[in-house]
Amino acid sequence: MFSRTCKNSSYGNNNMIRYIIQKDFDLRIIILVVFCFFCAELFAELTESSLQLTQKEIKWIEKNSHVTVGGGMEWAPFNFVNEEGRYDGIAHDYLELISKLTGLDFKYKIYETWSENLNAFKEGKVDMLPAVYYTKERESYGRFTDSYFKFREFIYFKEDNTLIHSLSDLAGKTVAIPKGYATIERIKHFDPSIKILETDSVIEAIKAVLGSKADALIEGQSVIEYALDQNMISGIKGIPQTHFKPSSIFFYISKNNDMLYTIMQKALGVISKEQKQQIRYKWLRRHRIKNTKLIRFNMKEKEWIKEHNTIRFTGDPDWLPFEAFNNNGDYIGIVADLLDIVEKRTGLSIHKIPTKSWSESLELFTSRQVDMLTETTDSELRNSYIFTDSYLSSPIIIIMDRDHNYVEKLDDIKDQKIALIKNYGYTSKIEKRYPYINFFKVENVQDGLNAISEGKYDAMLCTMALGGYMITKMQLNDIKIVGKTEFTTELGFAIHKDAPQLVSILNKAFKSIDQKTMQEILFKWVTFKYVEKVDYTLIYQMAFAAFLLISGTLFWNRRLKDEITRRITLQKKVDDINRSMTDSITFASMIQRTIIPENSAFDMFFDDYFIIWEPRDIVGGDIYFLNILRNDNEAMLMVIDCTGHGVPGAFVTMLVKAIERQMVGHIINSDEVVSPANLLAVFNRSIKHLLKQKNKNSTSNVGFDAGIIYIDKGKKRALYAGANIPLFYIKNDHLYAIKGNRHSIGYKTSNGEYKFDDHEIMLDETIRFYITSDGYIDQNGGEKEFPMGKTQFKNIIKQNYLLPMKKQKELLLEKLDSYQGKLQRNDDIEVVGFMIKAGKRGGF
Repeated sequence: MFSRTCKNSSYGNNNMIRYIIQKDFDLRIIILVVFCFFCAELFAELTESSLQLTQKEIKWIEKNSHVTVGGGMEWAPFNFVNEEGRYDGIAHDYLELISKLTGLDFKYKIYETWSENLNAFKEGKVDMLPAVYYTKERESYGRFTDSYFKFREFIYFKEDNTLIHSLSDLAGKTVAIPKGYATIERIKHFDPSIKILETDSVIEAIKAVLGSKADALIEGQSVIEYALDQNMISGIKGIPQTHFKPSSIFFYISKNNDMLYTIMQKALGVISKEQKQQIRYKWLRRHRIKNTKLIRFNMKEKEWIKEHNTIRFTGDPDWLPFEAFNNNGDYIGIVADLLDIVEKRTGLSIHKIPTKSWSESLELFTSRQVDMLTETTDSELRNSYIFTDSYLSSPIIIIMDRDHNYVEKLDDIKDQKIALIKNYGYTSKIEKRYPYINFFKVENVQDGLNAISEGKYDAMLCTMALGGYMITKMQLNDIKIVGKTEFTTELGFAIHKDAPQLVSILNKAFKSIDQKTMQEILFKWVTFKYVEKVDYTLIYQMAFAAFLLISGTLFWNRRLKDEITRRITLQKKVDDINRSMTDSITFASMIQRTIIPENSAFDMFFDDYFIIWEPRDIVGGDIYFLNILRNDNEAMLMVIDCTGHGVPGAFVTMLVKAIERQMVGHIINSDEVVSPANLLAVFNRSIKHLLKQKNKNSTSNVGFDAGIIYIDKGKKRALYAGANIPLFYIKNDHLYAIKGNRHSIGYKTSNGEYKFDDHEIMLDETIRFYITSDGYIDQNGGEKEFPMGKTQFKNIIKQNYLLPMKKQKELLLEKLDSYQGKLQRNDDIEVVGFMIKAGKRGGF
């Protein structure tokens, strides 16, 4: 057996975390404690990180303070000359830090191409190259420092190319790569049939692809995204290649300059995590890889932007979560965040003018004091103004007091007093559809909700997002959503007829916003912008947010049960309720999927991997998290199986995510030894405390099973701890299993002081790991309809572990479907497999 149990592993400062969780402190005290802890850690780090140079090294610096660095012209954001003619980039910022630490004075000698840089280094014209990939050949005439940056290369090709999905698809095709790049040899070795077109620069490689001289180019995503952004180039898209490991970047020093090498190594070793993060954020925050197309404006649109740089805008001052002006006059909400993106992508400056009422906003627009206005696309303003396409929609719902049951349609309450918000775009549409209903007008949603609460009106119609948000914010416990109308409001912008170019520009900008970004903005405002005067902790915020997201779902569930009991023969009504319930759950699913880690993190850390995540229902109780921790060699994977599946399970996953974020944040900002066993213990105490499940008499009984694996490639070790979730791994062709502890997390019967066990696995050989929740193993099927069981699962792994992980995933799913047959899925399915090769130096 290659693992050993570690019962006394340390998770430093765990006592502090335990104390905070066990005591009922408010958010201010928690913030104070964490701030003091952070300051103490920061002071300790600063104290320990002072550069220790020998007298010999100090004297060398005094005599040889000038170091010549060969700078590149255009390998942004790493190594390039900026618009002001100065050397700049990530490498430059590292050298500036090193200069302050050591007193070295770096002099930059700029060469046009990478080939010229490399030749200058070989000829001794420069002492150092600042951003270089590792190759065996280069090691013969230079020395590499420790890596200071790592990234994965992408394959870029024209947007209309649908034939390239991986590196293998480049067989027989032409790939553009700048001359002298180490990538050339790796591609030739990978597939000799790939033709290489050597260019003078990255920009020339991009032009070769756009001009159809090459089918694709291969380069770091940061480099290409920066080049596309700075040069306003569109028509090209990228996908990550997964065959090669992420590339590392090194400082490359002359072999006969041992002293410079030693000093550089020491300096790199004392640059703090915070300083590294600041450099990364500075250069990559604006140029992260996007799932969107760059906007291509025509000449008329470009000219219009130049001539009308500032756009005057106003909206509804009190229409959260969509939009509002706060007490400081700042424009906030979903639309505000979207307009921030529009400004960045178009170059327009949108001047937001505060108002006190929607009527005032309308007056500003109709009197041409503003150029654009937030409005629903079915507004009567459409007769006099032009509109953008819709970028957001929300159904119109019915709100009544708590005593009312489900309302299927407006005709069911036509004789009651129904309020509509004055001057809203959908108001006239509803009035025209129901001329026989006597609607009452209110100034805003607050007035309408208060009127229902006080009994002045019986019902009010408004959007689901606005109604749900305001009921929560106003803490109105005596009213509720009782139904949904056939109407949907579509949000757009009203524009004056003499500015059709602005409509076109805005339409293109909104189409460029990818679905993930839109979901993140919706998630931000639908879940976190509730009662601002209450100091909720992050945990209570996320738990409450999850409750709000599924409260609509629970409501429709209850209505469904009532309807079936009351009118079992009226299938149409059941279908309508089901549709509403599905809409709510689908929205909850969208939110849940935003907390699942992106595949790019798996691409970066693992040599190969697969993920099977299939909720039994639209939302599920299984979830997984992957976090790269304090450096690129350190990561932690959690596989979680929460109580039940569907809506209840989804609620628990949000609560687990909140606790996980606090844990990871604490680890990243500390130098502690990570113990998965202690993390499970913290989870256990936290859930029991937060849900008041301290004994068998507790009302609720919620919890989860979990497996946590911590991996440190630098130390070639992994630690695993499980709470009823096993770990399987194959090493030296032998399958091992770590069962973990037979103790679940957080339930009222769980022991709050239970100690879990860590199991150590040495990463001295290539290992394939597999973690699964019980959904796969417990699936019923076969002739006797028994559970599949661990034995069959292990046999599938043993028979196929040498195949690529993607193929293993396909086989696992095929076996499951075949075994399951016509039976229903029992539970959520979650299996994560990954491979870590025996440690070796990475990079080019």
